[in-house]
Amino acid sequence: MGPRHGVHTGNIFIAQPEDGLLELFDRLGVAAWFTDTDGVVDNCNATACNLIKDRKTDLLGKRFCEDIVSSEQHEQSTVAIKAALLGGDTSDLELSILTRREQLRPIIAEVCPRMRGLRVTGSMILGWKVQNNLEFQTLNLTTIDALLGQ
Repeated sequence: MGPRHGVHTGNIFIAQPEDGLLELFDRLGVAAWFTDTDGVVDNCNATACNLIKDRKTDLLGKRFCEDIVSSEQHEQSTVAIKAALLGGDTSDLELSILTRREQLRPIIAEVCPRMRGLRVTGSMILGWKVQNNLEFQTLNLTTIDALLGQ
């Protein structure tokens, strides 16, 4: 088994192999991008690929803020990732994600630290599609805790 990673969700820390986390987020319908400390995507799930309409191999190596988020929101997403690198969480972040064909897909995102043990190794961006451009599908980290039986 590879290194274990975790999600800090308020007062609960979920330790899982990283691929297990990505599969869990897929089952929940949550797009997940994992970045290194430079904000470069080094892992993501199928839901994220489907949202962007791109292959995983094409998403890996992209800078999340500059290459995936719309240009109007580079600063906003950069601030959230920097906060995650310092151990902070950003909730209910409204972002527009660029598809492969440069179409915008609105999401609501949670940005939190990506950890190996007690060391922050990057960030995790968890995104939910905005439904009908008016109604948000909300599923925050507290809800994930409840679904996991924590």
